[in-house]
Amino acid sequence: MVQPPSSLNWGADYYMFKEGIKPMWEDDNNIKGGRWLIVIDRQRRAQSLDEYWLELLLAITGEQFEDYGDQICGAAVNVRQRGDKVISLWTRDSYRDEANLRIGQIMKVKLNIPDSEPILYEVHRVCAALLIFYC
Repeated sequence: MVQPPSSLNWGADYYMFKEGIKPMWEDDNNIKGGRWLIVIDRQRRAQSLDEYWLELLLAITGEQFEDYGDQICGAAVNVRQRGDKVISLWTRDSYRDEANLRIGQIMKVKLNIPDSEPILYEVHRVCAALLIFYC
């Protein structure tokens, strides 16, 4: 049985990527892309982390991203002591602003993320330094 992310030790990572895509920004399928980041505070981490991860996996495997499913590369959860960059949804092409924005909007709905909690889009090609969207 797969453990929920909240039960993993600090420093552990889970990845679920499409066949043939490695969970590294240098992979040919990821290098022009980016990732949506969900930041979870410590008070809500255990419950939200497991719920968000499960719902994200179900949305990806259930092809819930409308016409933009081909832009999805995979997802990652990184268990860290701090609450930054906990869950991410990786996309193929950061230049497709409309597609990426819609993917972020769908993700917020599917994961039931409140409007008061922004999610961030980070572009791989700039070494994870540029945030181009808030959703």
